[in-house]
Order: sequence, then structure tokens, then C-alpha cells
Amino acid sequence: MKTIPEQLLDDVIKDQVAFDKIATGLDRRVQSVLLLVQDEVVGLTAKIDPTAPARSEWKKARLEQLKTEIAAILEYRYSRIDDMVKADLSEIADLQAVRTVKSFNTAIGVKLMNVTLTPELLTAIVDNSLISGKLIGDWWQWQAEVVKDKLMASITQATQVMQIGMVQGESIGELIKRIRGTSLDPGVMAFTKREAEALVRTSVMQVSNSVRQETYKANSDILKGFQVVATLDNRTTEICRALDGLQYDMDMNPIGHDRPYPGGPPFHFNCRSTLVPLTKSWAELTGEDSPLTIKQIRQLDKASDNVKETLGGPVPADMNYEDWLKTLPVKEQQEILGMGKWQLWNEKGLSVRDLVDHHGHVLTLQELRAAYG
Repeated sequence: MKTIPEQLLDDVIKDQVAFDKIATGLDRRVQSVLLLVQDEVVGLTAKIDPTAPARSEWKKARLEQLKTEIAAILEYRYSRIDDMVKADLSEIADLQAVRTVKSFNTAIGVKLMNVTLTPELLTAIVDNSLISGKLIGDWWQWQAEVVKDKLMASITQATQVMQIGMVQGESIGELIKRIRGTSLDPGVMAFTKREAEALVRTSVMQVSNSVRQETYKANSDILKGFQVVATLDNRTTEICRALDGLQYDMDMNPIGHDRPYPGGPPFHFNCRSTLVPLTKSWAELTGEDSPLTIKQIRQLDKASDNVKETLGGPVPADMNYEDWLKTLPVKEQQEILGMGKWQLWNEKGLSVRDLVDHHGHVLTLQELRAAYG
């Protein structure tokens, strides 16, 4: 039978897995908008063609026109992305608020957690969530500016280095390659798509973790703090390795160590670490200064010895994601990995690390089958 800390850890990891899947779906929609951006910029560049033979002042005018129209495309499309992401983050916040309370009470077997977050607070979390000190909405505006600068720098450089004697069709073709990219040279838009994916995933984890933490703080009478749990594999960053297993009280003061809390999670872009709540012990919850109602105390008194003995205990620190996955029932393993990937994981002996390439991108079932049969 799993201890209370193990059950709470299970629930938090399952939430992370669920919201990672939601982030994947949101990223697909964002990428479809960025594909429209790419097509529109390519079409506009081909139409204006700053490489066409002309006097220098005409070339300069064409480049300025191209810059203005690219800026308009990016402003419109990125504002749509911002709206799309914000709408999904609001739904994620609502879902996480419900899941946090329900899963905690289910793990304990008693309805100890009874304070839920108001809709106004959930909206404030979405609107005011920060990633590296910047609002999520501001990140998308900043991305639009960065993409515009990168596109224009690439286009300007290309027009300057192309030989005067080149045929016009070849010149514009080279210019479009710089935008779209090739298998050997990713191009401006490839980097843009990768940065957008990181921002989507980090935003989802930022909001879900913030909602979970605020829910715990609202129920601080039954909790004594948090423990940092990192996903330990070859992609774990140094900061997450250093924080893994450390405990903090409800005000984020260190417990048993002197390492200050850095804020988060996420602790960085694409961070997969999380916080697991540390409950007060059975004696603290049912003793003379108990924060519980008489009804709750009576229910907790009837709990199993496993609950009484493990309430208030630390989260297991010697278990990585692979080990954790193996502890789950087969049905839950299949739900997390998907049937096809589960078969490869279970029958071919693949590890969860094998499901991701060295750049941190999740491999498709088709790519895995091509590589492993």
C-alpha cells in the first residue's frame, strides 16, 4: 500500500502528465498559426521582391515596405495566438483548481481540504503569471518583435550578399529558403516555432503550478509546507537537480537547509519540476490545537494505520519518473503513454528517455517504430 506522500506525489505527477498533453494540443494550434505566418511572409516577400534589379533607393523603399507589412502580419497573428493561449490557460486554471482539492481529499480519504479558489483569483493568476519576470502576454508581444527583427535582418543580409548578376528567380528563391529553412539550415521560422513551443509548455505549467500552490496556501491550516520534486533524467537541469528533495514551509522558508527558494516552478523554460504538499502529522491534525472540525477529526480517527503513520512524512526522493511509471497499474501506464508507445516501452524495453530525442522533442509513434521496430 502506498504512503500518503506517495499518493500525493502520484496525483501531482498525473496532473503534470495530463496538462502536458493539453499543452501539446495547444502547441499544435499555435504552430498552425505560425505556419500561416510563414506562408504570408513568404508570399509577401515574393510579391515585393527586394532582390529585383533596381536602383538602390528603390531597393531601400521595397525593404521598408516589406518591413511594415511583415510587422502588420506578425502583430495580427501573434495577438490571435495570445488570445488563444489565454483562453486555454483560463480553462486549465479552472480544471486544476478542482483537481487539486479532489485528488488531495481522495488520497487522504477524508475531506480535509475545503477552501477553493474564487473565479476572480483564478483569472488574476492567468493574467498575472510571470515567466522569468515577464507576463505571459508580454512574452508573445516580445516574440512578435523578435521574429520581425530576425526576418528583416535575414532578408537585408541576403539582399546585400547576393551577386548583382544573379537571375531574379534564383535570388528570390534563396531569400525564401532563409525564411522557410531547409534540412541543413533551419531558417528563421524554424527557430520561431521552437521558441513558441517552449513558451506554450512553460505557460501551461506556470498556470497549473500557480493554481495548485495557491490552493495549498488557502488550506495552509492542514499543511506544513512543500517539497520540490524534479523529473530526474538526462534532460534535468542543474538548478532542478540542486532543488530536488528540498523542503520549504508555507511561506517558502527553507526547512532543514539554507538554500533560498528561487520562485516557481517552473524554475526555467521547459521546466518539469513541481511541488508536492507536506501534510501535518496525524497527531498535529487531531491533537489539542487541531485545525479540523469535530466531524473531520472523527473521520481521521477511523482512517487506516497507513494513513495515520504516513501523514506528515517526506515525499520519496529516490524515485525517478521511470520508476514511478512502473508502480502504476497497466491501464494507467497505457493512458499516460498511449497504447502504441506503451507496447514499445513494455515489450521492447524502451525507457521514457527513448521517447524523447536529444533536443527534448517528443518522438511520434511512427518515428519510434521506424527506429525500434
